[in-house]
Amino acid sequence: MLFAAFAILVAVDGGVAADMTGADITAFVHVTVVPMDRERLLKNWTVVVADGRIRDLGPSSAIKTPKGATLIDGRDKYLMPGLADMHAHIWEEAELPLFLANGVTTIRNMFGGPIHLRWKERIAAGDLVSPTIYTAGPIIDGNPPVWPGAVVENRTQARETVTRQYAAGYDFLKAYSRLSREAYDAVIQEGAAQGLSVSGHVPDSVGLAAALRSGIKSIEHLSGYEVLAKKQIGPGEEAISARLDESQFAAVARETAKSGTWNCPTLVLYQHRIAPGEPEFLRTLIERPEMRYVSPETVRQWYPENNYLKSSSPARAASSRGKGDIMRKKLVKALHDASARLLLGTDCGNPFVVPGFSVHLELRNFVDAGLSPFEAIRAGTSGAAEFMNAGAEFGTVAKGSRADLILVEGNPLEDVSNVDKRAGVMIRGKWYSQAELQSRLEKLTTRFRPDSQ
Repeated sequence: MLFAAFAILVAVDGGVAADMTGADITAFVHVTVVPMDRERLLKNWTVVVADGRIRDLGPSSAIKTPKGATLIDGRDKYLMPGLADMHAHIWEEAELPLFLANGVTTIRNMFGGPIHLRWKERIAAGDLVSPTIYTAGPIIDGNPPVWPGAVVENRTQARETVTRQYAAGYDFLKAYSRLSREAYDAVIQEGAAQGLSVSGHVPDSVGLAAALRSGIKSIEHLSGYEVLAKKQIGPGEEAISARLDESQFAAVARETAKSGTWNCPTLVLYQHRIAPGEPEFLRTLIERPEMRYVSPETVRQWYPENNYLKSSSPARAASSRGKGDIMRKKLVKALHDASARLLLGTDCGNPFVVPGFSVHLELRNFVDAGLSPFEAIRAGTSGAAEFMNAGAEFGTVAKGSRADLILVEGNPLEDVSNVDKRAGVMIRGKWYSQAELQSRLEKLTTRFRPDSQ
């Protein structure tokens, strides 16, 4: 979790044998494919997986299943790409099963350290069952930083920091709130020179307009959009997002689209924010079913009197969850309507935002905001892959793509909640039934028992 960062710095007709044979081949047969390249369904298809990749797919009448392949009956089921959480914080290996059990096969880790580079090596070697990880390095911030990370105050420090993170093997850079305008511009320019994109917060010293001109690849949490705030603030409306001026949404959304900058709104993060003095809401969060997979120690850290939001007031927190949530969703819809690109991300690792489970809450948030199920899912599949310049790797059900797949019981393009009705998940060609994934989750809970210590 985010707090820990600093402590750790089937029997069906098989047809005639094709060229491939062997026990490591899997074929989904008679399944409806949801390819996510565009909004469509491909009914009664067969998808053949070998060596971790989709090797062949097409109508079941035309595709021959290889001799010896493991066959998975897809009748009345839908095969879609695995999901990506495009704003995650993960610091404990034991939490990785939470992602996989929820069909999350890719994560964009937004605060990295050596542990994430080691995990990437183990994943590549096949020694760690985990989503594919794209990770930033340590957060790049001004002085004093919000979180311990890399402090940058000028171009020289920017060049040194970017060079160091590039050499270490991080995938992109994370910019934060206290960077000066000089340092912010220098980080983006040095990143571009060394082939590393920059995502992150819009610093107060920079502002949204300059950030959109800067070349930042994605803005997180809708930060910077406070330029839309009204000057007059009413009682109980301290949260900026609760006082956004809706009349400006369309214009700023068009500017966002024109800039090419993506947004990762993380709506679920704000919905779970809690301040001291909200016992009923705290009880509601604690009683959520996914909380049984979070250690009691972590839950205690999440209590409002213990976490970094302890200075917030109940009125501010409630306003952010109420009027703020409505306005943020309207802003998301305005961005979408202007063709500004959106990413599905949750900021999991923050209080009461549980890895994996939170992605399904965010999918519903996007639909509640006015996106179609296809548009919401695209933000965490083909859109996420496009953003990462990895469209040939993941995000679609296509020949040659990494075999990261979810088999679901209902049509996800009809109802986005069907994504949460899994029959199983495939990660890099390895199939896990939902029963097996649930068993892995249950093993997590045994770690929390007093007699397990």
